[in-house]
Amino acid sequence: MRSRLPFWPALLLLSLGSLLCVHSRAPFRRIHFVVPCGIAQVRGTAVIPRGLRTPEGYTLPVVIYVHGAKGSIITDGHVLRRLSEVGLAAISFDYDEINTETFAQQFSGLLDWVVRQEWADTNRVAWIGFSLGAQNTLQYLLRHSDHAPQIYVRLAGGWISEPNSNSFRTLTIRPTLLVHGENDSIFPLEEAKRLAKVIGTNATLKILSGESHSFEADQAVVFRLVGEWCKARFNPMNSLPVFPKVHRKLCLIWIAPACFWAGLWLWISRSQKPVPAQRSVKQLSVVFRIASWLSMLLALADVVLRFLLTTMGVNSWTLQMAREHLLGPTLRGDFDALASLSIWKEQRLGTLLTHVELAHYTAYELVNWKIDAQVYRYFVLSPLVEVNNRELSWRRELWEDFWPRVRHENTATDAARIVVQHLRERVTISTNYPKQNGITSIWDCRIANLDDFNIVYAAALRSVGVGARLNNGHSVELWNGSAWSLAPLPLATSWAE
Repeated sequence: MRSRLPFWPALLLLSLGSLLCVHSRAPFRRIHFVVPCGIAQVRGTAVIPRGLRTPEGYTLPVVIYVHGAKGSIITDGHVLRRLSEVGLAAISFDYDEINTETFAQQFSGLLDWVVRQEWADTNRVAWIGFSLGAQNTLQYLLRHSDHAPQIYVRLAGGWISEPNSNSFRTLTIRPTLLVHGENDSIFPLEEAKRLAKVIGTNATLKILSGESHSFEADQAVVFRLVGEWCKARFNPMNSLPVFPKVHRKLCLIWIAPACFWAGLWLWISRSQKPVPAQRSVKQLSVVFRIASWLSMLLALADVVLRFLLTTMGVNSWTLQMAREHLLGPTLRGDFDALASLSIWKEQRLGTLLTHVELAHYTAYELVNWKIDAQVYRYFVLSPLVEVNNRELSWRRELWEDFWPRVRHENTATDAARIVVQHLRERVTISTNYPKQNGITSIWDCRIANLDDFNIVYAAALRSVGVGARLNNGHSVELWNGSAWSLAPLPLATSWAE
């Protein structure tokens, strides 16, 4: 008898292969570093987008983010991601929040470390300071003008008293962006206006109406807008974001060693002759095996039938088969209403079924607001946001992205605010960008003109059970339960143009 091969290495190889597969699909590379600088040290993180090559090699514009009080490199992760998504190498670090001299040593050490990195384009460097970080970076800049970056950004920062106004000359020769909430209670808006006046024509002041010191729910959108602004200033000839590119590899490559080990274990195990005790157990289990195989075959037949039908085109036969075998009685009315539309030529039956099943499930079992039946039929269930749209397979992808974010909301308007915030975090608005083919193209491209943005906005609202349509001015309207009203607007269309 051959020795039994252990099975646990197959599980270990499967776990390692899965981790490698997930890592290979990550759009960013993260570098954790520690830089000694005198008696202090700098502990930081760099997030670098993958797959972006330039004629000069793998060099990228660098953005150094300095967080506010009680921030850390752990909590800065979402900020670094927002900045890296547009094609920037983003860096954050922990610093001494009390002693400004120690901060100066740490910041100088960080700048020296950045210069030595092969992926860093040291001719395109931006500093972004938020709150306390804005105060510290401004003080450092005024005292170390030889280290000045090409772009300087301050978020929710205040005034700094210096011996004379000549100290601010360093800022008058470079693009400076000042972002301030209208209702900032930490640093009053007047301080930002005062600094903008001192800097002069190179200062761009963005006042966010109704926003507080930390920008709260709109913070992610603010950082996306800041990243787009920096990208446009670094490369005016190509001002649009450049998104990370990932070369996806088949997961089978990573789990092949685990499959090989499992197959070898199975072959060796079956080649061993069973002992008498094993024979008796095998005889007793025959009935259970037969029952298991029959159950499996029935389930497999059902899965195969559904799979084959959903991959087929829409025609009278597939519609009849779907209506009789794949749908319950509650869905047949919606199915017939959609199937009667003349938009399904060259479309798969699975697309039609997804709209019927997912729209009904969302509108009647998930949402916390009531939907009028007629509004549901024409402005939630329908996949047509505009007449000429022929990309219809958008509902599931949008639903998976937006529904977890709005699932606790009690009104359609509150849900719409979250939808437009997240959509603007992901999709850049560029006035002169060419029109896309449809909703799927807009979503995948992640750059759109304002009309296309409104199209995907209306589709995203429908995906989470909010009745939405485009009015004559091509703006998005939603059904608030009693009437049509304009949907909430994004924080800003663009700061880069």
